[in-house]
Amino acid sequence: MIWTSEYLNALAIEAEIQIAEEIPCIYDRLSFSVEHGVSEYQLPEYVSNIIKITYKGVRLDPVSQYEYPDWIFTLDTSISGAFEFSAFTDAFQIGDVLIGNPQGKPERYFYSTFGENKLVLHPTPNESLTALAGDIWNSNLDAGIVVEFYRVPDGINWKLPHYIRRRTIKSYVMWKAFAKEGNGQNLKASKYWEAKYILLLQRAKLIIGRIHQAETKTRSDAVQYQKGIIARPKLPWNWNTITVDDYED
Repeated sequence: MIWTSEYLNALAIEAEIQIAEEIPCIYDRLSFSVEHGVSEYQLPEYVSNIIKITYKGVRLDPVSQYEYPDWIFTLDTSISGAFEFSAFTDAFQIGDVLIGNPQGKPERYFYSTFGENKLVLHPTPNESLTALAGDIWNSNLDAGIVVEFYRVPDGINWKLPHYIRRRTIKSYVMWKAFAKEGNGQNLKASKYWEAKYILLLQRAKLIIGRIHQAETKTRSDAVQYQKGIIARPKLPWNWNTITVDDYED
């Protein structure tokens, strides 16, 4: 064998992770304990991106990277002089600029993937909640925090859908294997499998993208076969004048 089984298996896992990043399609939910006065939480490495978060059954609003600095904006107290904090009135706090992160029931969240899966709740929780156990898809959602997210596959328990998995992963593996330097390198074959992988990846995106897409129905005077949509049937103009004679054998 030109390539070892360990090498090919590693490429297969790499391919599945890469495809899942290109086409987020594996989703899951988790719940964790919330501590009073703590706003930052570390999510597991297998969390790829957050779909939504509910806190005691209420959906939280996401905050962008541009809005986040306003949360952590803190006025530094000068040592002395006119820039001392005591020299300013409460009217100095304008708009969403906050001194620290106030406590209360969280309404928004910030999610950062720059080096770590960090989740910041705002306002800072003013209560402690235990992690929800059991079914967190249909019941008991008003008693804790639930994070719905896209998950990184592991090739064992969490995999891509079977209808896009095998051929797409195979094309990726062959592309990378034939490009490897040493015995077995074939750059022409590598280019072939790379093109096939790109084609299958585009097809997979179309399949996944249309799963939750509503069908659009149209009406017209003629039968149309556009995108598989057949227009509403229409009776002929003389439908009520046509007569049929009955004949006996």
